Amino acid sequence: IRYLKNEIPTIDESIQTYMEESLNAYLRGLNLSSTVMLGCASEKAFLLLFEEYTNALSDPSKKNEFQQKTNLFIKKKIDALRPEIEMLKKNKRLPKDISDDLEITFDGIGNFIRNCRNEVGHPTGRKIDRMLAFANLRLFVPYCKKVYTLIEFFKTNTV
Repeated sequence: IRYLKNEIPTIDESIQTYMEESLNAYLRGLNLSSTVMLGCASEKAFLLLFEEYTNALSDPSKKNEFQQKTNLFIKKKIDALRPEIEMLKKNKRLPKDISDDLEITFDGIGNFIRNCRNEVGHPTGRKIDRMLAFANLRLFVPYCKKVYTLIEFFKTNTV
């Protein structure tokens, strides 16, 4: 938790709460619970990013269209935001510290956390071993830090 707070001093309270729950569950050997709670923390971070990106859209019609096509489902939001960020990267509108390793962060780590959560957050019978639960926890902080870097970018830049 200190690592998370040191890396992201402005961490959202909900994200921190879910992360604490995830860590406490992990320490008690509750790998499924840990994975689900970490997935909730990750989803909240993504939703904050999605909101800031939407707020940063300067064209009101594009903003309305973007909001409409993303509905309420998180997967639709992810699928809608990914190409938008990729286009900003391609057009060199994102600073290098943000664009570096962006695919690894979102396509790799973000999907890893989300997929693990989905597999155990539904009655699939899938189990998460201790090492996988640990990997999830370990990867979350750099993922969340990259998300927060993007959030800060969209707070101060229009797209």
